[in-house]
Amino acid sequence: MWADPGDPEDERDPAFSLTAEPGFHRRHELAQLYEERAGTRIEALTFYQVFSTWRLAIALEGSYARYRMGVTDHPYFNTLEKRIPILAKRCLRLAAQGQPA
Repeated sequence: MWADPGDPEDERDPAFSLTAEPGFHRRHELAQLYEERAGTRIEALTFYQVFSTWRLAIALEGSYARYRMGVTDHPYFNTLEKRIPILAKRCLRLAAQGQPA
């Protein structure tokens, strides 16, 4: 997930914090750049942001369940216990905003 400097602190995932540093485009700038280069307007961007974040959370929940069952033992999967709720919280905030982040 692309992080912006204005993201709520409790939604920040250290794995994606680099994009919030100076020199990286903001999410709205990337969307605007895409529209300009593609010559088309992005419709329903918020819907797709919420939907893709939710789908990622669901996929990671499956991976975390397999980790808890002992199917895999990679240490990354243990971090999902905290990362999945962050994604869910982000979905709720984006949906409540009703506008692209």
